[in-house]
Amino acid sequence: GISHGKAVAIGMYLITELAVQKGICKKETLYELNSCLVKYGLPTATEPSLSDLSKLCLNDKKRENQNINIIICKGVGESYIHNMSIDEFYNFLNVKG
Repeated sequence: GISHGKAVAIGMYLITELAVQKGICKKETLYELNSCLVKYGLPTATEPSLSDLSKLCLNDKKRENQNINIIICKGVGESYIHNMSIDEFYNFLNVKG
């Protein structure tokens, strides 16, 4: 098992990393997030694949029927909730559902 706090840290990092790749988030934000997670001894990655993790996300409280809310940071202090379908979520993560 993995603690909820560590799972949140991993999720924040992975979503921010993907947001940077898609041009939604500033690269500096990912560096600052990484520094913060390292400072507090929190992980940025885990053994299960992103595909396996994405399936676990579908059990999260942020899921509403066939949609899921994800938090995307544009920069430090600049975040928003993005509601997307499950298919869009898998596309965002570059995994198959």
